[in-house]
Amino acid sequence: MQLYLHKHVGSKQKRQHKMQRPFNIFPSFGYKNSQFQILATKDDIKIKIFHKGDCVKEILTSQGSTVSIQRLDEPGIYTATCDYKGEIYEQEINVRDAFRLGSSEYKKAFVFDNSEYSFFLMKDRLQLYDEVKNILLTENHYSPTEIYQVDKSNFLFITELGTKSNGIVNLGIYNTNSYSIVGELTNDYQTIKILPKTNKAWLFKKSTQSIHCFKLINNLGNVFTEIRNFENAADYEYSSERGKISINQNQKIIFSDTKNINKYIEIAKTSKNAIDRRGNNLRLDSANLKVNNELDGFDLNIDYSNDLSLHESDFLHLGSELNGSSQFTDLTDDTNNIKEGIIDSLPENKTYFNHSLPDADVKKEEIIQHQVFPTLKGLFIIEKKSVRIFTGITLRKRDGVWSASSRTSENNLFSVIYTDNQTSTIKIKPTNSFRIIDYDDHCLIAKAGSKNYVFRGKNVIEFPVQCSFSFNTVNDNAYLFVKDEESYSVFETSNLEYSVLEKVKILNDDLIKSHEVVWFAGKEKHSSEHNYLNAFDLSRKFKIQLDEKKAQHSLFKDASDFQFNQGHILSSNKIVINPKSAVIKDSVLGSIEAHSPDLSKIVSQRINHIYLSLYNTSLKKYQEREIKLDSNKYQESHLSPNGQFLVLQDDSNKYQWFDIEKNETVRFFSGNFLSFSKEGSLIIEEDGTRDVKIFDPLTFSDITPPNYHHYRFLSPDGMLYSQLVLKTRYFNKLNGNEINIDEVSKYRRDLDTSSMFISMNPTKMQEYEREKDRVNKNRRKFFEKNKSSFDELDIDDHSKITSQTVVKVEKFTEIGIVGTNITTEILFPEDLAYYNYAAFSYDNKYFAYVGKPSSKGLIHLFKLDYVESNNELLVIDSYLSRYPRYASWVCGFSKTGYFATYDSTPDTYLLKIDEELFESKTDEIELRENIHNSKSNIYHQYHKWNEIESKNFLCFSPSGEFLALSEEGYEPKTLGGYGHQESNAVHIAITETGKIIDSFTGHGDKIKENRRKKVTFVAFSEDEKRIMTLSSDGVVVIRDLKIKEPIRDSKKEEMPAANIV
Repeated sequence: MQLYLHKHVGSKQKRQHKMQRPFNIFPSFGYKNSQFQILATKDDIKIKIFHKGDCVKEILTSQGSTVSIQRLDEPGIYTATCDYKGEIYEQEINVRDAFRLGSSEYKKAFVFDNSEYSFFLMKDRLQLYDEVKNILLTENHYSPTEIYQVDKSNFLFITELGTKSNGIVNLGIYNTNSYSIVGELTNDYQTIKILPKTNKAWLFKKSTQSIHCFKLINNLGNVFTEIRNFENAADYEYSSERGKISINQNQKIIFSDTKNINKYIEIAKTSKNAIDRRGNNLRLDSANLKVNNELDGFDLNIDYSNDLSLHESDFLHLGSELNGSSQFTDLTDDTNNIKEGIIDSLPENKTYFNHSLPDADVKKEEIIQHQVFPTLKGLFIIEKKSVRIFTGITLRKRDGVWSASSRTSENNLFSVIYTDNQTSTIKIKPTNSFRIIDYDDHCLIAKAGSKNYVFRGKNVIEFPVQCSFSFNTVNDNAYLFVKDEESYSVFETSNLEYSVLEKVKILNDDLIKSHEVVWFAGKEKHSSEHNYLNAFDLSRKFKIQLDEKKAQHSLFKDASDFQFNQGHILSSNKIVINPKSAVIKDSVLGSIEAHSPDLSKIVSQRINHIYLSLYNTSLKKYQEREIKLDSNKYQESHLSPNGQFLVLQDDSNKYQWFDIEKNETVRFFSGNFLSFSKEGSLIIEEDGTRDVKIFDPLTFSDITPPNYHHYRFLSPDGMLYSQLVLKTRYFNKLNGNEINIDEVSKYRRDLDTSSMFISMNPTKMQEYEREKDRVNKNRRKFFEKNKSSFDELDIDDHSKITSQTVVKVEKFTEIGIVGTNITTEILFPEDLAYYNYAAFSYDNKYFAYVGKPSSKGLIHLFKLDYVESNNELLVIDSYLSRYPRYASWVCGFSKTGYFATYDSTPDTYLLKIDEELFESKTDEIELRENIHNSKSNIYHQYHKWNEIESKNFLCFSPSGEFLALSEEGYEPKTLGGYGHQESNAVHIAITETGKIIDSFTGHGDKIKENRRKKVTFVAFSEDEKRIMTLSSDGVVVIRDLKIKEPIRDSKKEEMPAANIV
């Protein structure tokens, strides 16, 4: 074992002393319709803004004021410059090739005691509030998961992406002097422990399988300076309770203290040692048992001459010489030998037989195992003796064949031995009722029989069996909490003789670790039966009595009427109290959303308004300011075919006809917008009458043709339609006749036992029994009447009859030819629960729907024979697949002959629709066995099937050459990370190959769907130069695309090994 205690010297870098830029422009990342703000810190600053070398704007600003720039129309990089006292200062502004509408949703706020700035996070952007200037600044590029303060002007942004096990975390230091990220770690890290108070972050680097500790900001002002690293760290564990990391390598285990980076140990693995998760190294050498933990300064050397048989589940490493057997011998051969010796003597009519072994042949086997629990005073050894007795076999005959199983009895006996450098004593004699409850460096807690025992060295304290136990450690002060019914007693684990609190009612039991203070009901108030609120500071070891008068807590209110939260306590009069220091502040109205550590700042919400309350120490009052966050969200967004207009619906439920380039609403209209026609006209369902009308987009005049009917699922050429509803009809299986719902209901009443809850209530039981008798009589009578028909159905017993035996359910919808009465039925599987979406191919040769059966998902394709000249429509073939893992949702056909849908995983399924697909009809078993060719590849292909993992299909482009995909769940499998924003990605892929050729971030939530209206809010313009997306947080983004020409001119591309963009 090696102990390392040394200082690590980081690389030196020069600090630059250049003055901070005298202006800042917000946002630094914008859109073509963004409004930009210039904030100057000096008077008479002339700012020039350049784009592609040309000066496009000149602005004169003064200190403390903000100047707005309405629009920077051209996408790209702009450079803002100014000459101040002979030095040139610059700031880059990135204007994305897109328009964005909507304010997103408020996510959370972060406020800090010694900063002039508060952070209000929307789902897709950051609102930075300057408390001195009383202005709100927008940054589009940031919306992290968490924010921590490092020092007065530097803040750690943490953005978590994906799941805890498979995701990543991006870290950035945001500086409020430069209003920018001054350093970052992205795309490759997972969090182990962030310690902003001690200026450190411990991270696991996925690409190198290594652990790194970074100093967030060093003395030279450099960020993310590496101060410790451990290679070959794939197998690591972190103990949050002890603040220790263990790294299990081939030849050794490394333990490191996250609080002290210069303190770590390496313990070599041998056949004679065992290493547990606390860093204890146990070695048995002849008659000497040694346990030491150099990380915690712990060492035991004990005389021990007995065998030690340990189990590997208790250790990170268990040497072969200490690894005892935990399995009894296999009795299969013994059982079969006995069976073969007796089955010929068994009577032919026997199907079950117990055979007992003679006393001389009974086999008894013992296994002894140990658990060890090192403490600072000595070692506790738990010995478990397992005894198994093989007494005979049990034989069963099925279909003329005998099978045999062993008959055994087992018993476990546990004993507890305590040993130290001087003595070895048995603390608990062998018992079959025993379990370990908890354990720390000072003591062991166990239950034996009808008592709980707390062992500390040679001493033991008994507690009633109903007691529960927990440990809490604060600043190296370790405590044991003992709960007996509703009261607690609290002991220091270093001295269990005296309690620091005795039988008190604790009010913050779930929050003690974060408060580091125990809040409990103290002495009784004189004028009532209520109690005062008291506290015990676990760190400083003293009691606190709160001044309830100052907290304006009524004399007739109890201590339990205080509300305890993670970072604050509220009195009955909404006075805020610091749970760590017991400092009483002032009252705050509304629900508390966030607060600074010392409660000098509180963010609250009332009726959808956000307020920041700043504590005035002179007045001892909070002074409230309203933070006017934009609240402009869209419920629907539809892109016109020419890509120049939007139909928008906000929370008012009115629609807007919006000109994208002019960034203005042309007019408002009411009703229910359904879709655009092929020509770009607006199809609207009018309020009140529910009539569907078509309106000219320029004049908004009614141009509805006579006898017009709107269908939700219409073929691209408008010739065929599908009904929305799932229809049901019923047939009598005995005679084949169709029956109505009343007849079905009668069969259900007569033949089905109600699924009433069977309680112990005698009346209910009698009612249930009467119900069973009634149904049984009906079944018998019905069976006798229709016995010949039931014979044909292979039903030979009236007890097997239910309504499902008699009634056949057929589910279906209809497709038809527009403008005619001609329809044809599409039959659904009987177990289809939801009919989610439908689509026709562009050539009207195919129809498809997707949905949710009783389990998994469903894709159902139909081959059509449609003759327009004769108005003929027939279904000539179908292909049903249950390959999707979960319910299937949106679906569609491309002009190039592909079909796509996605399930709730989300995975997208892309099929090439042709004659060969229907001829082969690949089944689910064949697909599962063949489609996943590479686990590192998100795109899998087999036969006519393609699967794109972790992507949900949105729509095909008008030409069909491209499809849009989204990525629900923030799984960064293709982008490798989204910077400092929890963005949902939109991807553009080539339909034929599945290759992702472009990806966009910027949405703070998934792409929105309206499943009632069967709409996904995403669309390409007809010329494929624009794509519109609406996310669930109400933000519309219209992006300009430059994908069309290069792809059409290029050769067909093969699918790469992995789609990494």
